[in-house]
Amino acid sequence: MSSTRNINTKGNYEMETRQYEIAQIYNTYKHSSYGKSYENTLPNIGITPSRLPREAFSNNYTDIESMLLGIGSTNLVDKSFNVSPCLKELKSQTFVERIPLIMPTKLLLEPNQRPTY
Repeated sequence: MSSTRNINTKGNYEMETRQYEIAQIYNTYKHSSYGKSYENTLPNIGITPSRLPREAFSNNYTDIESMLLGIGSTNLVDKSFNVSPCLKELKSQTFVERIPLIMPTKLLLEPNQRPTY
C-alpha cells in the first residue's frame, strides 16, 4: 500500500531539514538575549544591570567559584590552593542624562502655618 500523504517526498524532506537548520541557527545565535553581549558595561543610573556573564568579571572565574563553594576543601591528597582573583574593570555606560538638582537658597519654616502639628 502506498502512502497518500505528502510526508515521504523529497521536497517535504528538504523543507523539514531546512526548518530544523533555521531553528538551530535561531536557538544558537551568539548575541541573542540569552547569549553574550557585544560589550559588557555597567549602567551609571536609570536601570539596573540585568544579566552579566561570569567571564565579564574576572579572568579566573572558575577558580574563584571553586574556592567560594569549597570544592576541593576536603581533598587530603593535594593541598587546597589559594586563589588570587584576577578581576576585570568594567566600563560604565550612561543611558539616561541626569537633570541637575535645583535647591532653594534657604528653606524657611514658619511656625504659625500648621498650628495643630
